[in-house]
Amino acid sequence: MRISIKSKMFIMYTLISLIVFISLNFVIVNQLKSYNRNVIKKDMLELYERTANYIGKDLDFNTVEKINSNNHYALKQLSTMLAMNFNEQIIIYLNNEIIAEFAPDYRAYEFSEISFNKNSFKTSYDINYFKDKAIVDFPIRYDGFNRQIIIRYFVDYTDMLQTEKQVKIIMYIMSVIASIIIIGLSMLSSNSIIKRILTIKAFTKKVVNNEFNNQLIIKSNDELGELAVDLNDMTTKLGQQITKIKNDRDEIKRISNYKKNFYDSVTHELKTPLTTIIGYSELLLAECVGRQEDIDSIKIINNESMRLYDLVKSILDISFYNEADLYNNKEIINLTDLIAKIVIKMNIKAQKYYVTLNSNVADNLQVYGNEGALRSLIVNLLDNSIKYNKINGSVTVIAFKENNYIKVIVEDTGIGIKEQNLRNIFKPFFKENRATIVTESSGLGLAVIENIIKSHDASIDIISELNKGTKVTVLINANKPNFY
Repeated sequence: MRISIKSKMFIMYTLISLIVFISLNFVIVNQLKSYNRNVIKKDMLELYERTANYIGKDLDFNTVEKINSNNHYALKQLSTMLAMNFNEQIIIYLNNEIIAEFAPDYRAYEFSEISFNKNSFKTSYDINYFKDKAIVDFPIRYDGFNRQIIIRYFVDYTDMLQTEKQVKIIMYIMSVIASIIIIGLSMLSSNSIIKRILTIKAFTKKVVNNEFNNQLIIKSNDELGELAVDLNDMTTKLGQQITKIKNDRDEIKRISNYKKNFYDSVTHELKTPLTTIIGYSELLLAECVGRQEDIDSIKIINNESMRLYDLVKSILDISFYNEADLYNNKEIINLTDLIAKIVIKMNIKAQKYYVTLNSNVADNLQVYGNEGALRSLIVNLLDNSIKYNKINGSVTVIAFKENNYIKVIVEDTGIGIKEQNLRNIFKPFFKENRATIVTESSGLGLAVIENIIKSHDASIDIISELNKGTKVTVLINANKPNFY
């Protein structure tokens, strides 16, 4: 699921605002609550001390005696005096029973069970709500008499506790308003950033489409402004580099065409006289009845002319099979018929080298490719297998369909190739030093083959062992466009 930068920034600002204001509310409200509770506790302790002082110092001896003798009237009199002195309403308990009271406003109050915190100076308190008032009651345990008396004060803290509630509400409202303001401002800021990012995105699309004459305009003294300046510099330099590359490419094409025309002219000019020399040398060999030295000389002329002719032909081939026409001029080809015609032609050469040429080709093999290139591929493979074979050796060509590929195998019983030379055999003009071969090679045949392999989405694999032979496997993809 794709989430835009704008949405991510909105979520981030919202979460940050919520976390900050919730934390701030929690701290402020708890601090206020703690302060109010400390005020209540301070008042409670003050009431305890004042009560103890009053009973211990201000009560006359007769009143104390009456209280010790369980005189309820004296206890009621004590509650009245305490209420009047401290301006608070109270209830006095004896053995957890109400003995005296001066609390007319709280007669309907449901009293909670009295409990004491042993570590709070014999006091504790509860906050309860009664008739829209916040009431704090202090049960004070006094052990100054010969029995335990509990004096329960009721103090109205409505104003203070209502203020606490109001502060909470105000804080929540302010947090919501502040969050909305912050999120709104952040969205305005993010919109400005997103707008500039979209401008940069549109600019980079133009660069991708090779439009290098545009300039990115972002007026801001921040990182995006610096990025715009860098992108403009980069685009200008990139445009200059691409222009230079195009000029260099055109120059290379011009030089390449010049070289091709030169090679074509030279090789064509060489082929005509070479053909004449080869023809006459073969005629002389057929009719020569002179000295053996003359016959040997004519053979040398014929062999060297043939070698030079093969070199010229290889140069023409590699010049042609480097061209783009090799990739474009393709059609559906019956590979079975093509190989059969090539085997018939190459069988004459095989007999000359005392090599047996065998074929085992499946019926109706069809590929999508350049017929001339595929013919040259197979001819070069068979030619190498024949030339670098042994007397009375054999060459076998096999072709069949396997899955979505046409597999062509050329296997011989020749002299083989050294392992360290296998990686170099496709380089132009590479020639292995083979002392036992009958004729030398130009070193261009396999370079031609490599170009043909690349142009036909094919692959080639060569396995060779010295003095045992070589096996070449070519895989041609049969699933080509418009091929049925």
